[in-house]
Amino acid sequence: MADDFYLRFWGVRGSCPCPGPDTLTYGGNTSCIEVRAGDHMLILDAGTGLQPLGESLRARDGIEADILLSHIHYDHILGLPFFRPAYHPQSHLRIWAGDCNGGIAVAMHRFVQPPFFPVPLQQMSARFSFRDFSAGDELKLAPEIRVRTVALNHPDGATGYRIDYDGRSICYITDTEHPDQGYDRDIADLVRDADIVVYDATYNDEDYPAHVGWGHSTWEAGLALCEQANARILVVFHHAPERTDAELAVLDQELDRRRPGSLVAREGMVLNPEAPDAKVLNAGDAMSDARLKLLQQMPIFGGITDDVLAFLLARSRILTCNAGDYFFNEGDPAGELYVLEKGRVEILRNWQEQEYRISTMAQGDCFGEMALIDFCPRSASVRALEDCSAIELSASALHELYEKDPGQFTMIYMNLARELSRRLREVNDLLFQATIQVRRHENDCIHPT
Repeated sequence: MADDFYLRFWGVRGSCPCPGPDTLTYGGNTSCIEVRAGDHMLILDAGTGLQPLGESLRARDGIEADILLSHIHYDHILGLPFFRPAYHPQSHLRIWAGDCNGGIAVAMHRFVQPPFFPVPLQQMSARFSFRDFSAGDELKLAPEIRVRTVALNHPDGATGYRIDYDGRSICYITDTEHPDQGYDRDIADLVRDADIVVYDATYNDEDYPAHVGWGHSTWEAGLALCEQANARILVVFHHAPERTDAELAVLDQELDRRRPGSLVAREGMVLNPEAPDAKVLNAGDAMSDARLKLLQQMPIFGGITDDVLAFLLARSRILTCNAGDYFFNEGDPAGELYVLEKGRVEILRNWQEQEYRISTMAQGDCFGEMALIDFCPRSASVRALEDCSAIELSASALHELYEKDPGQFTMIYMNLARELSRRLREVNDLLFQATIQVRRHENDCIHPT
């Protein structure tokens, strides 16, 4: 299956989390990537992105996962105490780390204990296993999964990973600093011919000279590495906290121009490595006739030309969501709308620690559109009732459209306003009916028959 091996980004920042209006689109959580390989769950780093990943798994009765740490600087482990499955007695979490001084078990128990955190690691309900190794080792996670490692150039050391499954490959190379001249041959050997390379691009050629020796690289060095190693898609990652959505949107375009298909990592983005003889399901592959026809039939795209729809699809992401998982949770940062192209979802609101279903949606419905208008946190959660895929359209893509065709941009927002007006009218009708029923009930109590 093309969708049995994929990665989902939950945290893409480096150094420290940076929530705020300038990071709504690409995200402000620190490093955390979910990888699914068949029935196996792997988690690359445990930064603050681990917390929303845990929330997406809250409906499950525990999980089993391998957490592969690049290193144990705060921004790569800070999410562990807030990972909901760590408090479930049926969870089994295996934590791997390369060349960790004193061992990863000692390090994690020191980190998760008072006075730094009120609940010591040994009191969490999950079963933890700790696995130390040396960079360069091959890890035995499962017979069908091959994980190779490499030493990275970072203060206190770090480890890069290559995950191979069913003829496809994902590489995770952060935090590392490129050599003064050329490239790191060990890293190049690890990522050679890989489908996806997630690479530390904290800096660019302009600001890197002021940070030599800090243990981070540039997107330009990432491009050169992928060219030399014949890797297919570069995903730049570990964004500097001060890097704004506007700057990253410009970089997204430049990457695609310099190496088509390469892109900037963004929270919520899902990528599927290409099978040897199959079509890739990554973010840039959104030009199919089926998707174009789907958008043509939607009220919010009424009056929008095919050229503009193709323009938007080329800048969209295709997200997959397994049954029981969440596209997003109530209170999450927002900056995208979603068009459901396969499956069914339910819309949920939380009240007194209990989720209540508001409605369900199916193919051709859209959700999350309020994010393009008010940029407030999500007002509800969206959970997949069955395996789903959705087209994700971001505010930054619409901003590009505004610069290209203000008229069509305005038409989309007028259509969104009409759709929201329609939904408000439906809500008003429901509120009116509920009010009448309450008043009748009160009247019956006061004047019983």
